[in-house]
Amino acid sequence: MVRFYLVVGMFLSLIVSVGAVQAPAEQNYKVFMPFLIREANAPVWLVQLKLGGEKTSGEVLASANQMPKATFENVSVKDGTISFDLKSKQGTFKFEGTLPKDKKEKIQGSVMIKDIVTPAILEPTTLTSLNAYDLNKEMIARADQPEYEVVKAALSLMAEAEIRKSKIEEVRSWADKAVKASENYGAKWKAQIGLEIAELLAPQKEYAPIALQYARQAERSLSDNDTVANKLKVLEILADALDSSGKIDDAKEIQAKMEKMDTGIKPEPFAGRKS
Repeated sequence: MVRFYLVVGMFLSLIVSVGAVQAPAEQNYKVFMPFLIREANAPVWLVQLKLGGEKTSGEVLASANQMPKATFENVSVKDGTISFDLKSKQGTFKFEGTLPKDKKEKIQGSVMIKDIVTPAILEPTTLTSLNAYDLNKEMIARADQPEYEVVKAALSLMAEAEIRKSKIEEVRSWADKAVKASENYGAKWKAQIGLEIAELLAPQKEYAPIALQYARQAERSLSDNDTVANKLKVLEILADALDSSGKIDDAKEIQAKMEKMDTGIKPEPFAGRKS
């Protein structure tokens, strides 16, 4: 009797699984058209594709500032190829690409707009908007991004840290990633990025300890070969970082050091009043 019920249960579950409609798999994608847009690494649209099930569909979730709003039309998947139209006031962008086996991989293809054909890439993402802050956070979280883009993204994030009420541990990680990503471009650019980090964070009191760390590094790297202007810039940023960190006496010492430096600018002698 027990065996009978087990067989019946298995049979019923098989009927349910066969009769059930498979839910479409939703995935958001950033759309890139590197040959058509001046900023090749900037997405132009954020779209959502629903693949599988009885119906394949798509939706435009967001448009970049320079791009027109668009709507999905004529979505089709056949023999491993996906095609759809993005209809806008500027015309219809006709996309065609090859679906990868893994939905986490990019969909590469092309877009035709009027008589122009240009490469297009659909990159999987968890983003739900094209907000610059969110794009930058995603940029530095990924290991496959160009290093100079990581530096730009990290600096942009640090510039907004106080406004966004970012945690100090998070800001420190952005600073570390920016410096690490700059290493392959030489010691000079790495030093400059460190100084820019200090300059960005010094006015933001909560992150002043990070600014002070990088400002101190910049001060230690100064040599007799540096120009007076460069030395003054480093010391000024250091003084600001010290002041924001509550180290007022240390900041005054740096200010005094700056005042004693010979800028090489000499006042012209007074020629007397002209009658």
